[in-house]
Parts: sequence; C-alpha cells; structure tokens
Amino acid sequence: MEASVIRELAYSAEAVWGLISNFGNRDWSPSIDKVVMEGEGVGAVRYMYVGDRPPCAERLEALDHSTMHMTYSIVENNPLPLDNFLGSVQVKTIENSNCQVNWGASGSASGKTEAEVTTIMQATYNGILDAVETHLNSL
Repeated sequence: MEASVIRELAYSAEAVWGLISNFGNRDWSPSIDKVVMEGEGVGAVRYMYVGDRPPCAERLEALDHSTMHMTYSIVENNPLPLDNFLGSVQVKTIENSNCQVNWGASGSASGKTEAEVTTIMQATYNGILDAVETHLNSL
C-alpha cells in the first residue's frame, strides 16, 4: 500500500529542501527530542528519540540534490502501522516561487486497515510539513 500528502508551501523549493534533506538535523521538529547519527550520506542511520519510547532508526536509502528527492527506510523500532516502510520525499518548484512537497510511504499495513494506515500517514506527513512551515516562518 501507499499513502502520501502533496502540499504547496509558500517557500522556495531550495529553502524547504535545505531543511528536510539534512538527514541528521530535526531541530525544527518539535515532536523529536533528539537525533543521533551513525554514518554520513546514503546508508547513514538516524536514531530519533521521542519521549520514553525506544528510538526509531531510519536509514537514508537515496538522496539526490539535483532532483530534490530522498528515500529512507525504518530499520528499527517502527512506531507506525506500516511494515517494510519505505518513505519518499520530493520537492519541486512551482509558480510564484512556491514549492510542492510530495511526502509519502509504501509498505504493508500492520494491525490496522489500509484506510486507517492512510489516515495515520497523512496526519503524520501533514504534521511534519506544519513543522517545516512553522520553522521557516520563524526565520
């Protein structure tokens, strides 16, 4: 199954991509308490700490700055009801110096229906994009 959010942001693609493509930095996300990195570039793993839960480990699978596209997988402590998780982010320039972000994931629904998983994933990605906008508004 796949679930995604496509959203227009009132910022340049370069500004948004610069923020979200920095795989080891989630300082702009209020829901993430801490990130610890292992490695650099493709193959690097980020451990994201949220509250008292074990850290979710995400591995950077692909990163292309020329097309502003990134993919990542969850390799440990997946908090989402989506097994074999593969996430994808694409940022594109659109008119008026705005950008469009397509953030999604594929995998197998686990413990919930596909419709429920789609709702959860869309809420997750909208929350992330809200945090991106809040951070860019503060600059």
